[in-house]
Amino acid sequence: MKRTILILGILFTSIILLGQPIVLSLDDLCNNSKEIVIAKQVSKEYSFNEKTKRVYAKYKFIVLESLKGELLPNDKFEIKLYGGTHNGLTTLSPDYPSFINKEESLLFLNPNKKNNEKKNKYSITALSQGKFKIKNDTNGEKIIFRDNFYSPLIVDENNSKSKITKDIGIEVGILKSNIKNKLNNKG
Repeated sequence: MKRTILILGILFTSIILLGQPIVLSLDDLCNNSKEIVIAKQVSKEYSFNEKTKRVYAKYKFIVLESLKGELLPNDKFEIKLYGGTHNGLTTLSPDYPSFINKEESLLFLNPNKKNNEKKNKYSITALSQGKFKIKNDTNGEKIIFRDNFYSPLIVDENNSKSKITKDIGIEVGILKSNIKNKLNNKG
């Protein structure tokens, strides 16, 4: 009986742990991304893939600022994600980032070179972990928040640790400074 309870306990714990996403740190995001940019979404279009029977969204962006990589201000790029609405069919995925037209975002990206696709197509590092929303506060200061990811990102702020969540933001400049410090200390 004790053995059965122990095995069930181990099995239950394994199932719970396997279902948990791997949470990336700021170091992980910086190290696993070829590009880090602040960009504005300028358009989106939905399509239905007959082969996969899925709806996809193609988002187009313009780079406002580059923190790492080859993308430069005013460069344009695309991200294609599973989900959206097409001809009345809506598909959603809770782990995918969300985008609002004209919204500014901090994005951790990698080139998407599947099937020799053309240049300027990217994927987001770790899906919603690699996308941060930028909003203006009441004073016009730009504040950055997590997108659709519930675990906080810990950053250094004035010799202490701060959390960025969906509801708690920090000034964009603080996160940019943390990113630049991580990139400079890497090499």
